Amino acid sequence: MEFTFVSLLVITAIAFVGPLIAALFPNRILPETVLFLVGGMVLGPYVLDVIIIDHAITLLSDLGLGFLFLLAGYELDMKDLVGAEGRSAVLPIPASVVS
Repeated sequence: MEFTFVSLLVITAIAFVGPLIAALFPNRILPETVLFLVGGMVLGPYVLDVIIIDHAITLLSDLGLGFLFLLAGYELDMKDLVGAEGRSAVLPIPASVVS
């Protein structure tokens, strides 16, 4: 149980520090989502092993993945899907759905 609280504290620290570091870069060339992912990878069980994976962290991870897809959807510009760029995605999009 104590590992869950330590892991949640570390995840909260990553969520707090990520936007602060992203704000240091001009013109937002480094998205804060990238910092969230890198922080989770570095402090996760495969590198530094600070974050211990259990049921609560798995639930939080699944919710975070859903929000990541939501943020990625907000980054899409629908004007880019029309025209030459949209026509070039005719094959890759169905292929990714099938696989």
